[in-house]
Parts: sequence; C-alpha cells; structure tokens
Amino acid sequence: MSLIAGDCIHNLRASLDNLALELALAYARGKALSSDVEGNSAFPIFSNDIANFPRSRKIFNKMTRGIDPRAKAIIEELQPYKRGDGFRNDRLWQINQLSNEEKHRLPHAAVLNNLKTLTYFVPDNIGHEEIRPLFRYFDSSAPVACYPARDSTAAEVHVNFKAAFDVCFSQPTHQRFWGESIFDTLENIHRHLVNKVLPPLIPFLT
Repeated sequence: MSLIAGDCIHNLRASLDNLALELALAYARGKALSSDVEGNSAFPIFSNDIANFPRSRKIFNKMTRGIDPRAKAIIEELQPYKRGDGFRNDRLWQINQLSNEEKHRLPHAAVLNNLKTLTYFVPDNIGHEEIRPLFRYFDSSAPVACYPARDSTAAEVHVNFKAAFDVCFSQPTHQRFWGESIFDTLENIHRHLVNKVLPPLIPFLT
C-alpha cells in the first residue's frame, strides 16, 4: 500500500509541473523555449504570502516566467497561503507536502478503526457519546476504545460490534495527515486538481 500511495502522490504532483510546462509551451506559440525557462518550469506551491517574502516571490516568478501573465495570476490565486492559517487544509499544500516527504521515504500506512461506524449491543444500551476512543490509528492489534458495560441482572455481558477499517497515514508523515484515510485524501486531491485547478487554466493551453 505504501508503494501504491507513493506512486499516486508522485503522479499527482508531477501532473502540476507538467501543466506548468504545457502552459509555457502554449504561450511560446510554437517557438522553442529557452533552456532557462524550460529547466526552471514548475508549478509553484507556497504556504507563505509571496507578496511579503521577496525570496518566495523570486522563486514563484522563476518557475512561471514562460507562462501567460493571466494564467500566472490564476496560479497565484490558487496558492495555499491565500487561506491564511488554514493553508494546511488546502489540497495543493497537501499534495506538495506529501510529495516532498515521498521523495525521501514511502508514506507510512496504518490501519484505522473508524468509530463513527461502530455498531454494538449491550443490555443497558450504551450511547455513542459514552464511547471514549483511545487511538486515532494503530499499526497492529491494540485497544481502540473504552466504553462502560452495565447490567443490573449480573448476567454475563456480551458485546458484539462491527467497525469499518481504513488504511490511513501515520508517523512519520506530517502530523496533519495522521489518521486520515489514504484513499480519501488522494481522491480529494485529485478532485481538487480536476475541478478547481485545471478549469481556469484550460483556455491558456491552446
């Protein structure tokens, strides 16, 4: 699973850099790109305000130098820093962070017991709010929740439950992703690229 996730992460991030180069080629209108423009072409992703960080602005301009200024403005509006302190919830920040980690190590996968889908039966009808989760994720057999069992008849209590399991990120992946479904995270990133990033830039590809 780590190999598959790493491959998906690499391809999602690489698709953005491919997009940047295609935008530069389209703006060149058939002319050959200079080696400098082609060599530095990439899709920039910044979590800090590039207007207030000259070095970040310089890197941003270097990556997008061959792109139509209007497309360049759209790329800047898509930047995670536009979300302020919530930049870690931005899908571009997420794929960039995961990609940077994937270059050095495989994403670490763990099994998660999703307590939202926990179903159970006990004589005294325990409420969902009484269940106390112990861990968001775990790598092997481990306690996942603590809940009370009350029975005034002193009869033996049988607890039967079913729980949905998922494969999720865990350490040493960035803490933002701990306990997050690998499948859902990558699917949401893909959906963001297809529905939010690509559409406004399509007119500049021809």
